Amino acid sequence: MNSFDQRQFEKMCKVIDSFKRKTISLSSFVSSMEFLFHALESVDISWEEEFLEEISSLESVNSGVPSSVSDEAVQKIINDAVEKLDTLISQMLSR
Repeated sequence: MNSFDQRQFEKMCKVIDSFKRKTISLSSFVSSMEFLFHALESVDISWEEEFLEEISSLESVNSGVPSSVSDEAVQKIINDAVEKLDTLISQMLSR
């Protein structure tokens, strides 16, 4: 991994930390992560697909969920996606 991509991944970790500390909204989190993702110069296609799958889940929640879905279910979707993103990024940084 080149140093530019390493910095983008490190910034993603900071964004995740900010979201977990509830200092940024879900909308800001998704926007920041997408921005940093698009700045990356080189990632594996399989990693890219997993990353985008989790971002897509978060975008769906952010755009609104049916009232029949419980708050707990929504929070689980968010938590699972954020944890998966955290894992994906940590894997890239440990290479």
